[in-house]
Amino acid sequence: MKNVKASIYGYVVGDVLGLPLKNKTREKLLKKPVDELIKINGFYDIGYYSINVSFIIASIESIIDNDIKINYKDIMNKYLECVNSNKYLSDRKFNKDVDKTTINALLKFKDSESIDNLGSKKYEDNNNKGLSRMLPIILYSYYKRLEDDEIYSLVKKYSSLTHAHQLSIMASFIYVKYVLNIMKGKDKNKSYELIKCVDYNKYFRKEVVDEFSRLLKENINELKLDDIQSSDNVVDTLEAVIWVLLNTNSYKQAIIGSINLGGDTHTISGLVGGVAGIIYGVDNIPSDWLDNIKKKELINNTILNLVMKLY
Repeated sequence: MKNVKASIYGYVVGDVLGLPLKNKTREKLLKKPVDELIKINGFYDIGYYSINVSFIIASIESIIDNDIKINYKDIMNKYLECVNSNKYLSDRKFNKDVDKTTINALLKFKDSESIDNLGSKKYEDNNNKGLSRMLPIILYSYYKRLEDDEIYSLVKKYSSLTHAHQLSIMASFIYVKYVLNIMKGKDKNKSYELIKCVDYNKYFRKEVVDEFSRLLKENINELKLDDIQSSDNVVDTLEAVIWVLLNTNSYKQAIIGSINLGGDTHTISGLVGGVAGIIYGVDNIPSDWLDNIKKKELINNTILNLVMKLY
């Protein structure tokens, strides 16, 4: 249960803190770093989460509704609910904050009601939004005790609902493997060394594997801040997430470090937070951050219902 609660709350809180800083420049943030919840422009309150969280909660609810099975069509239907209703949103405004790659996949699904060939295979569509939705797959893989081939197959099918290029799938596979290593008791540094040892050529084309050479063949944690990009590119995002985790020593430090990178702050800090929650425990998430989450009852019920199904 502790991994479920810590990872979901860790992700949500990271997303909440990062959302108001989305697209802010690193230069501006480093002059005046943010270390607390702040309001989003146009809002008069704090604690709103993005559509990234909505998609995660929707996916987890689908897994619950289907008795801890993956029903891809049901997941896509719930994604449509994220866009077309308030059920999973912290505010209606955030149903407009959906990337074009995901929107195109949802439109294809709505027209065909088929899960085949939905996700984009275009290189230029390798943003980080498929990666941002991997937490349900991590929890599912851990509690089902899946092996590498099974994890790869699951990640590929889930990512390909919206992001079907091998680059997006590989980034998600690396992230899932990294977090699973931590859930299995390895520390963050050992977990990093272990993801370097996976035979990715078994699953991916050489030119795709080569794009992750800085992460997998060098020591990403030794790079300087200026070498780390915080764009919405999936490779940049994965590098930034693991760099922050390896260079910080508490949940709070990890989130503050990730949100002040600038750029796609809420996606990066959500991905960092989901892992940092597991590493440092839910009790180390600052209470004032937790207490101010919008629609907290929805998050609590999702955690409780998942735990009840798993146990």
